[in-house]
Amino acid sequence: LPNVELKSRRTCFWRHQKGCPDTYLATIEAIYYFLKDLHSHYFSEYTGEYDNLLFFFSFLHKLINKAKQAAGKL
Repeated sequence: LPNVELKSRRTCFWRHQKGCPDTYLATIEAIYYFLKDLHSHYFSEYTGEYDNLLFFFSFLHKLINKAKQAAGKL
């Protein structure tokens, strides 16, 4: 299968993979950045068309960080 590498993006995922750089994206991040870059390249300037893909990612990110902070781990 063909593959694509998105080197210029950094993950915001709360559970980094040990021994891997921060360019290893969560699946939804990779999908989002791929669509965003594809849109910008082939169509017009990106104006937030795919931002809703990150809604649950953002929600869980905040929830996890809040729990870590409450546990004194952040």
